[in-house]
Amino acid sequence: MSPLGPPDGQTETPQDQREQARQLYLAGSGQADAGRWDQAADSYRQAFALYRAPSILYNVGYCQGRLGQLVEGWQTISEAIALSGQGSGSTLSEERLKVAKSERDLLRQRLASIVVEEAVELSVVGGRIFPVRGESATYVFKINAEEPAAAKGAEAAEENEWLSLPGGSRILSNPGTVRIRQRTGAQIVSSTLELSEGVQTILPAMSPESPDASQVGAEPPKSGRASPKEVPPPFRRHQKLEARPFRTAGIAGLALGGTSLLTALVSTGIAVGADGQLKEQCAPDGTCPEEVADKVAQYETAATIANVSLVIGIASSVVGAGALILDQKMKHARVAVTVGPGSLRLGLKF
Repeated sequence: MSPLGPPDGQTETPQDQREQARQLYLAGSGQADAGRWDQAADSYRQAFALYRAPSILYNVGYCQGRLGQLVEGWQTISEAIALSGQGSGSTLSEERLKVAKSERDLLRQRLASIVVEEAVELSVVGGRIFPVRGESATYVFKINAEEPAAAKGAEAAEENEWLSLPGGSRILSNPGTVRIRQRTGAQIVSSTLELSEGVQTILPAMSPESPDASQVGAEPPKSGRASPKEVPPPFRRHQKLEARPFRTAGIAGLALGGTSLLTALVSTGIAVGADGQLKEQCAPDGTCPEEVADKVAQYETAATIANVSLVIGIASSVVGAGALILDQKMKHARVAVTVGPGSLRLGLKF
């Protein structure tokens, strides 16, 4: 998606104001194309103040979303859609309205949220809470923000003011760190929540075992930084397995070598047993009667297997041991690039 084009339709705005709005709009479009979203948002705001077109207001919200101001972007685009639906002056075409609703829904999905399971009195430090028009038990938290048009006349919580929320309420917020204060009678419990994009966080229940429950009526730290005991431990990541081909080859070589040597030992035993029986039945010159032909074949097969297995076992064991030694050296190896006149050499240093 991208900012919408020039406004649809006309309004009863003086020609000079519309021209100023057009120039500001064009400036905002150029700034948006360059990725200067803060400047583009400011230009679009000034254009909207002169020419109240929903498409311009949508562009303000679009820029806010690109700046990570998800709550602000979502509410601004919602106001643009509502303004278009009023049917007076400039309106969004059906295609543009579909684009605006899609962007609004996308920003809503990205919002972090705090779920209040039980009725509670609370305040959010550092900003204000506003009810969301048209949605019951839904509020938005905005850092040090002015009251949006959608919340005119509705109850809002100033910084450090207390607001009674029913159970099942939801507070929408931008991702980040939020400090919540809960109150029951004279007891105040503070907690710091780390909010992630698109993730629901359950408001911790207020209980005597809460970290700050003993700080009745205590104010939060002035620095705004949470103490270590209030910050939940980070998730531990699984350690990524390191690829070690020489170690794998060494273990495989030793395993093959051991198996081959064991096979050679067993085959040698069979060959020695068969040889002892043949010496009793065969002549000194090596000729044997027909009835012991199977025994001769057994001896020859066992002797061949023993010899081949012995060679494979010794070779595999040597290669495996060498690979394990090389693996230990490669753990401390580093790539060395040597640049000289007319040459570039790449090698390993241990």
